[in-house]
Amino acid sequence: MRVLVTGAGGYIGSAVSEELAKHGHHVLAFVREGKKVPAYKNIEPVYGDVSNPNSLSSAVRKSEAVIHTAASMGPDMPKVDETAIDAILKAAAEGKQRFLYTSGIWLLGKTGANAADENTPVNPIPLVAWRAKHEQQVIGAAKSFPTAVIRPGMVYGRGGGIPAMFSRSVPEKGAVTAVGDGENRWPMVHVEDLAVLYRLILEKAEPGAIVHGATGETLKVKKMAEAAAKGAGVPGKVVYWPVEQARSVLGPFADALTLDQDIVSVVAPKLGWSPRKAGVLEDLERGSYARALTHT
Repeated sequence: MRVLVTGAGGYIGSAVSEELAKHGHHVLAFVREGKKVPAYKNIEPVYGDVSNPNSLSSAVRKSEAVIHTAASMGPDMPKVDETAIDAILKAAAEGKQRFLYTSGIWLLGKTGANAADENTPVNPIPLVAWRAKHEQQVIGAAKSFPTAVIRPGMVYGRGGGIPAMFSRSVPEKGAVTAVGDGENRWPMVHVEDLAVLYRLILEKAEPGAIVHGATGETLKVKKMAEAAAKGAGVPGKVVYWPVEQARSVLGPFADALTLDQDIVSVVAPKLGWSPRKAGVLEDLERGSYARALTHT
């Protein structure tokens, strides 16, 4: 299958591109000019910008399926994402390409004592409230052509993702810094396990599916910060940044980092998803995050 992957040079997009290529798909890696893509013979760079509807629509028409992982990560992110979705949906409506949209678990808000699955109503934090409309657009289009939504958990592995913030604070402060009191929980997923789920959704999911990319490994931030401190060679040195102070620097992202969630999936196992990578504590203490620090 010829699969267009937006953001193919990014953290999630590169892992998804590699996974697809390994399983025989031809990847059209949609990236900005000069951006590197994974070096596989069946990964072909396609240069453009998700904020440019014409370049994106043209790329969609060359594909049989589209996976949207690109994110601007700035204040214009809602508008850029809206522009990209509109362009993809219009082009895919013509060619009937499959479309997999990347959303996120913060759309579910604080989950409380009971784990949230794909049937749980959304209760988004303000930072990502705009995603609810975008999900509805994508799912609504499933009446005409195959679409699906994936909500990744807190992604780790390869020394990247939000957990890298723990280790990166050490060189400057001599300790791991965590926002809040560390008692909130994050639902975790390794980036390579997540990439497998993207592929399975593309190949097997029913049109209109919403799938949570969370392995069931849900841990308190305090545990992860302590593991990161060991991996960084400063065991026991963890500084907890009061959310009120963090908010003055990080804005609403600080509230996202202190969100308490327990997320599970009832859909992913039915697709044959069986995560196999090491847990986040091991990765922080002895894996990719510890190794990343020794090379900086």
